[in-house]
Order: sequence, then structure tokens, then C-alpha cells
Amino acid sequence: FLWYLTFLPLFLPFLSLSFTKGALMVAAWVGAQALWLKYAYELEFLGKDVRWVVWSFSVLFFLVNLWECFEVSRAYRFERPISIDGEKEERKKTE
Repeated sequence: FLWYLTFLPLFLPFLSLSFTKGALMVAAWVGAQALWLKYAYELEFLGKDVRWVVWSFSVLFFLVNLWECFEVSRAYRFERPISIDGEKEERKKTE
């Protein structure tokens, strides 16, 4: 459940997120993940009957991931550092 974090260095420079929003997103993800892991541990290793709790926190974790994907896609601002047709644009401006 961490495979997509490998892409973070590629698009992090193009995100326009405030520090507060980024910290909230990280805290929400870590919190949802921690809740799911706690009850999954109880189900798998302690044998407690917490299947519905694990399912509930799975849904919560899924919703947190959806929210974060939405926020990242909304904050993504791609700007080319070098224009492909830079020379042509400069000529039009000078003419």
C-alpha cells in the first residue's frame, strides 16, 4: 500500500499545497492506516472477531486515499521549464 509513493519525488515540485494541507493529508493517511493495521493485527494474530471493524476501517482508508488523490490532482500545476516552441514564440513577440 505504499507503491504510489515512489512517484512523489516526480510530481512534488509541481504541487501547490500549503504546509497545513499537506500535514493534514499525511496525518489523515497515517491515522487511517494505523487504525486499519491495529484491528487487522487483532484479527490475524490475536484471533479476535473484528472482521466488521477491519472492513469499516478498510472503507475509511479507501475514502482517505480517494480524498488525497483528489487533492493532489487539484493541486497539480504543471509548467514546462523550457518551451518546446520557445524560439518561435520569441520571434512572434519581437515582430
